[in-house]
Amino acid sequence: MLQFMVREIIRDLDQDGDEKLSLSEFISLPVGTVENQQGQDVDDSWVRDRKRKFEELIDANHDGIITMAELEDYMDPMNEFSALNEAKQMIAIADEDQNHYLEPEEVLKYSEFFTGSKLVDCARSVHEEF
Repeated sequence: MLQFMVREIIRDLDQDGDEKLSLSEFISLPVGTVENQQGQDVDDSWVRDRKRKFEELIDANHDGIITMAELEDYMDPMNEFSALNEAKQMIAIADEDQNHYLEPEEVLKYSEFFTGSKLVDCARSVHEEF
């Protein structure tokens, strides 16, 4: 399923047909026009975030091109970076007493949050990302 989603994303963003993504292809804004300054600010922020992800997280060999393998590694919910980041975020939210541990009561209180995580729901994670 992950390979299928990667192929679909590459197909949708790849403008030159080489089955790889350049930075310009990856940060292409979705179809639509910016109607006001607030919209432009959101678009600028989105572009900066996409550029950072491209350069720091996805383009593993830093050659300026994202291959299907690199995108698949990035999107894999079991990717070490993704899993560690997700776990840190989940603990930060659920650790009400800020002791850096989750007590059983905290886990139970936030159980719906944990079961809705990207680590548990790969399809949602991919859909939200792309």
